Order: sequence, then C-alpha cells, then structure tokens
Amino acid sequence: MNKKYMGGIIFISMTLLASISAHAKYQTLEESYTRLLEAHKCIEVSYDDAQRLMKIAAAEAGDQGPEGQLLVMRVVWNRVKSPNFPDTIEGVLSQRSQFETYRNGMYKKAEPNVDSHLALAEFEKNINADTEVIGFETVSNQGALLEYFDYAYTLGNHDFYREKHK
Repeated sequence: MNKKYMGGIIFISMTLLASISAHAKYQTLEESYTRLLEAHKCIEVSYDDAQRLMKIAAAEAGDQGPEGQLLVMRVVWNRVKSPNFPDTIEGVLSQRSQFETYRNGMYKKAEPNVDSHLALAEFEKNINADTEVIGFETVSNQGALLEYFDYAYTLGNHDFYREKHK
C-alpha cells in the first residue's frame, strides 16, 4: 500500500500502518490511514494526477522555467480546492474554456521536461503555498481575466490572478 499526500511524497508502508493501527483506537489499517490523512489535513495526489500537473505546466509554461510551471500547478490545485471549480485535477483541466492548451491539443502532445519535474518536486514539498492564485493568462491578453479575478502578480509572460474579493 503506497500513498502520496500533501506536504510531499510520503510512502506509507504496511509496517508503518500496522504500528499506527496497533497504537491507535482504530482497528483497521484503512481506518488508521484515513485518520492519519485527516489529522494532517492531507489530500492525496496520485501518480496520474502528478503526471497531469506536469503536462499542463509544460504545455502552458514550458518556457517559463520551474517557477512558472510551479505557478501553473498551483492554479490547478487551488481550483481543485475551490468550491467554484471541479474537485479533481482532471475535472479542472477539462473544464470548458479554461485551459487553451487542453482544448487545442497541446496538452496531449506536451512532454514534461526537467523544469516540470523540478516544479512538481517543489509543489509536493509545500502543496499549500500560494493558496490564492486561481487563474493566469499571457501578458499579451492585457487583463482579459480582470472581469472575473483580481490581479495578483506577473511572472515571465504570465499574469496571475486571485478570486475576486467582495
């Protein structure tokens, strides 16, 4: 039983779960694992979701270095956590009219590069950093997203946005 969860990749072995279960009031390994995730407010990121994050980062910001790709991953993750968007990475990526590279086929062709892997490593190290970025666009769009979001900052050729404060 290998699991990934918030705060970095952490593999929980059967031995570790057995020792947790033996010392906890919960009887099964699954209950122990669930309680461990809840206690640390953890959310699992599967291998497939990690691949999706790297592909969208490479497709959207492949020329922006690890920092630019990391911010794309953060936007996707913050949308997953937001009640205003789908609650899965795949759902966020495939949501209509949201990610141009997903719609136009560039996502499908994207190959994660070294920067994508570095960005993912940083993302997993601190999954809850920069919890406000919720959207981005290329600088050349000149603030088209201001109708929906508040401007946060610019990195490279992307403007990043946070949810509008009412």
